[in-house]
Amino acid sequence: MAVCILRSHRYGTSSDSYALGTFFTRFDFENVDSDGAKKLTAGLAAKIGESSFVGSEISGRKVTDAGDFSYTDPVDGSVAKNQGLYVKFDDGSRFVVRLSGTGSSGATIRLYIEKHTSVSSSVNLVLDTQADDHTG
Repeated sequence: MAVCILRSHRYGTSSDSYALGTFFTRFDFENVDSDGAKKLTAGLAAKIGESSFVGSEISGRKVTDAGDFSYTDPVDGSVAKNQGLYVKFDDGSRFVVRLSGTGSSGATIRLYIEKHTSVSSSVNLVLDTQADDHTG
């Protein structure tokens, strides 16, 4: 199931403030073969690791940054590494691929896609919120 969320934020002072919108969607691919999921993320990690990847174009968007996400806890300073592979583009969009639950019963691949834009700019969105559950 895809979830689409719009969050608006206000930044700056009253004289120079502007609104930004964050368009976000997440796709969960559950009960994927663990070995296949590991191969997929290893292949993406290898591509991201190529020296020519940053600066290349994907579907007309220039890759500006890519890597393996890590998180530093603001309270105790501990670092959690290998939290997901990310790719950022010159238009402010990015995606993150995160692998979880690689136990014996299958894995879950999470794909996060995000785009930042000014709310005042024209935005044309087509949202497909059809659930993949067709039990009804």
